[in-house]
Amino acid sequence: MENTPIICSQIMRNHVIRVQVDEPLLAAITMMNQRRVSSVIAEEQGQPVGVITERDIVQFAETERRASEVRVREVMSGSPVTVTEETQVEDAIKSMLEHNVRRLPVVRDGRTVGIVTSTDILTATAKGLLNRDVIIYLSDIFRKEAPSKEISNLSPRKPGAPGQDT
Repeated sequence: MENTPIICSQIMRNHVIRVQVDEPLLAAITMMNQRRVSSVIAEEQGQPVGVITERDIVQFAETERRASEVRVREVMSGSPVTVTEETQVEDAIKSMLEHNVRRLPVVRDGRTVGIVTSTDILTATAKGLLNRDVIIYLSDIFRKEAPSKEISNLSPRKPGAPGQDT
C-alpha cells in the first residue's frame, strides 16, 4: 500500500502578511517587525508579484536611502515562484531548491491564499507528516546547493516498511 503524498494545503500557513507594491518600504518593515515574520508578500491588484525578505532589507540598508522614501517594488524580489494548494510538498521542495528560495506563496486563481516556507516543511517533518529525509533537502535549501540526493517519496513510511528506521 502506497502512502498518500502530502500536499501544500496540509502544511501551509493561511494567514499571509501582505503589502502593496506602491507602499513605502517602511510599511513592510513595520509589518514584519510587529508580526515577527521574516517576509511579506508584495501584491499588486490582489496578485503576488514579489516577496520582501529580511535579506532584501539588509541589502537595502547598505544603500543609505530612507525606507520611508522607497517603494516596496524597488526592493522586493520580483516574480515569486508559486505553488497551488494541491501541489505535492515534494514538488514544492524541488521548486525551492531549483529557484534558491525558502518561501513559496500558495495561490488559487492567481490570488495568494497561503504560504509554504522551509520552516513549515521542517515542522511537518517533526510532526511525522513527512519522511525525515526531508531534512537533507532543507539543509540544501539553506546552503543553496543542488540536492544531495534524489527527491522522492517524502511521505512518511509505515512502521516496519523497507527503509524505515526502527
